[in-house]
Amino acid sequence: MDQKMFFLVLEPAQTKTFQKLPRLQKRRLFKDQKEAVTIGEILAYIRKQLNKSKYTSLIIYALDYIYDNKGLLTDKKDGHLYLVYSQEDIFG
Repeated sequence: MDQKMFFLVLEPAQTKTFQKLPRLQKRRLFKDQKEAVTIGEILAYIRKQLNKSKYTSLIIYALDYIYDNKGLLTDKKDGHLYLVYSQEDIFG
């Protein structure tokens, strides 16, 4: 079953907010946070930042992709980490 997914591209070179995460491993998203964040916290952060045009490193676009149950995928071509969620997850 193919499903349209949204990808959040983390680009550490452009922002200090995010750090590159290891493949398929849920680690802390924010450098000042010592414990792993939940999927809900990630989505809440995405929703909050979507309306702020200054966050140019947060790129959300739709692609067909295989969904990973941990919500984390990497693209070996460019080295970016993709957090994968459905449209309903992000926009309710």
